[in-house]
Parts: sequence; C-alpha cells; structure tokens
Amino acid sequence: MTTNQHQAIPPAFTYKMWIEKRWSDLDEARIVNNAKIMTYLEETRIRFLRENIGWDFDRHGLVVAHANIDFRRPITLTDQPWAYLNVGKIGEKSIALDCLIAEQVGSEWRVFTEARFVVVSFDYAAKVSVPIPAHLRKRLVG
Repeated sequence: MTTNQHQAIPPAFTYKMWIEKRWSDLDEARIVNNAKIMTYLEETRIRFLRENIGWDFDRHGLVVAHANIDFRRPITLTDQPWAYLNVGKIGEKSIALDCLIAEQVGSEWRVFTEARFVVVSFDYAAKVSVPIPAHLRKRLVG
C-alpha cells in the first residue's frame, strides 16, 4: 500500500492509508463485500497504532469493544478509496477511533463508509481490561 501525497486529508482526520483492492474483494454484484470493508478498517486501525503510536500488540493487547459502521455507498473495482483515521476520546482503558473510507473526486469527497470503534487495552493472559500504558497514552494525545 502506498501513499499519494497530493490527496488532501478530510478535515478532522490525521492519518490516511491507501486501500489496495483485489478482485477477490468483490461479491457477485461486483462491489466490495462489506466483510472486506471491515477488514480494510481493521488494517487501518492496526497500521495506525503500530506505525504512528508504536503500539506493540505482543506486549499490550487491544480488543474491539464497540463498532458502529455506516455503509454509505458501494465501493467498485474502479474506485480509488483511502482509509482515514482520527483518535477521538481517550479513556483510562479505552480509545475511540473515528474512521472514514472515501475518495476525492475533484474538490468533492465521495464517502463510502463511516465508522467509530472503541478499542480497550486488554491483558490477554489475565483476560481483563487494563489501563492504557502511560507512554502510549502520551503518543495518542500528542
């Protein structure tokens, strides 16, 4: 996945990631299947947290506690969607992540999907939620 520097980021979004579609992402109607769109959003969250925050998933687990996804319009093979992400509210143990899948067409935005996820810092061994480590919290707010 590559970055296209000339494309502006929609207001309120600080991270973007190119979505590389595959033929196998399409369903019988020749549009990207909603399950694949959820995978695109998952990949966006993971890449953002790893690359921008330095989240080490082996040391600090995360689980999705809430997902709200609005599928606004279908994505076709010829569309050029990007995934965008912004950190919302940060709690003691949780992080709200706002996501958008869209493409810019001239000066207009074509929105395919809007979503909000709440992820919770989690200790997999103890099977309990835990506070977000201070060094990661600092990167999230900075």
